[in-house]
Amino acid sequence: MAGRTYRAQIKSISWLPGGTCLLSIHPQVAFRFGPGQFLSLKVSGRQEDHDHSFWRTYSFANAFEQAQESGYEFCMRPRPQSLSEIYLRRLKTGDWVEVKAPYGDFGIKSPEQRGVCMIGTGTGISPFRAFAQSKDCALQNYPFVHAVFGFKRLEEVPFLGEFENHGIKTVYALSQESGWSLDQIGLEIFTGRVTEYLASLPGDYPWSEVDFYLCGKSQMIQEVKKFLLTKEVLPENIFFESFSVPAQKKAA
Repeated sequence: MAGRTYRAQIKSISWLPGGTCLLSIHPQVAFRFGPGQFLSLKVSGRQEDHDHSFWRTYSFANAFEQAQESGYEFCMRPRPQSLSEIYLRRLKTGDWVEVKAPYGDFGIKSPEQRGVCMIGTGTGISPFRAFAQSKDCALQNYPFVHAVFGFKRLEEVPFLGEFENHGIKTVYALSQESGWSLDQIGLEIFTGRVTEYLASLPGDYPWSEVDFYLCGKSQMIQEVKKFLLTKEVLPENIFFESFSVPAQKKAA
């Protein structure tokens, strides 16, 4: 079953620097979803005295087990001054919204003998948090799990430190920030973009033994795919979820 419509009440809503919205909802009727799936949120707004309603898709940012207890969580970053941002900034705890769910089949399905590298930028961190929380993914069964998340500044990072708590080696690639060190803040910081971090990995990094999972804007995904192919990573070992084009299971 997919695409059923639900009414849901907002449990909490907050904003991070940089315009990222963290939203938690409680649907009237609980529904199951898998890590990596997403829902559509109905956005209602007005423009030039006309009512506009449309749907925006967002990945679940927690696993179903946690959603049952703490609410279904999402991380979203609407364009500044867009109808989506105006709508989200009007919402408050206790309000009701309309959603359709679940959709998508993005997921970690690697054989247990291969390593896993998760690469996300901006709100592309969301499905990876669901993977980390989910018992179904069983990330601990893999030889190693490596996460690389790209942001402009550290204060824009949602769920900071949570991946490390799951035993995942995590690097935050910050394109507009320098001067941080692991000893100072207890996190591994790289100054630069995610592609620059990948290029900095040691020569003995086992590229051919790793499956890469990408989530974020299509430009990032294309850049990372292009880089990985130069490292002789096979296309069938690159999986991605794009925000700007229809989601696909594998690289073409």
